[in-house]
Amino acid sequence: MQRAAFAALGLTTMLVLSAGSAAFAASNYDPQNNTTVNVNLPVSLPNLGTGALTVGLQETVQNLVQGVTGTSIGYDFIMVDVNNQNVAGIDPFTFYSD
Repeated sequence: MQRAAFAALGLTTMLVLSAGSAAFAASNYDPQNNTTVNVNLPVSLPNLGTGALTVGLQETVQNLVQGVTGTSIGYDFIMVDVNNQNVAGIDPFTFYSD
């Protein structure tokens, strides 16, 4: 059953990314612009803190790229929730010139 839950989460994540990968570009992060996808599963998943971890990692990479290249990166997150618990923040960031 857990395999099915993780497979559903992976499939949902890939569909969301493919649908919106170029749709986001903003100079400042505004959480109100996030898109949230909630998948309700009949099983409980442990809270591993992966939502905050994925958001923090992507923000670190964005700041590094921006600092090295001077290129602005617009970003708004696609928050993936399972049973209303955030499990991933995915940023399909887009490069653009100031």
